[in-house]
Amino acid sequence: VIVQVGSYDGVACEEYGLREIILFRKHECHLIEPQPSAFESLKVNYKDSVNEINFYNLAIFDSNGERDFHIHPTVPVESSFVRHTNFDTIKVKTQTFDVFLKENSITNIDCLVLDVEGVEDTVIHQLFENTAIRPRIIRYKFPHLKDNESLERYITDNGYDVGQCVFGAGDKICIKIVQ
Repeated sequence: VIVQVGSYDGVACEEYGLREIILFRKHECHLIEPQPSAFESLKVNYKDSVNEINFYNLAIFDSNGERDFHIHPTVPVESSFVRHTNFDTIKVKTQTFDVFLKENSITNIDCLVLDVEGVEDTVIHQLFENTAIRPRIIRYKFPHLKDNESLERYITDNGYDVGQCVFGAGDKICIKIVQ
């Protein structure tokens, strides 16, 4: 089972081979993207996958409902919940990660991929504090985080080995320690 939070369009930000895995290897896939235009492109870009892919047009955040989401006018991949000058603002559906997992009957995750422009820590805290699910692999972006060192300690304290990902300079890879 692969869960990708912040899938964008499935092409522009896939520098590390996840696209090929989703297209050509048998996995249950859940792809989450809040931006409507990127979401529509995501569905088109994965139409030839061998997998049954579940697509969700929403954002994982700290509450369920709707929230302002800010989209960079020329670099939409840089969009986030953080308000920046000259960004366009839209409303997006939000869910907490635990509610998303429950509503979609996801009870196991082999690989969790996070690229959510600075709320990776929110998603990881919700996972560890509100569910019993412990992915075998967690991969997350850290350049937009306020305190990556604390998040690394938190993930390590929850039974993972955390290291720099060789495929992406701004990514961390976390492997569950098997006892």
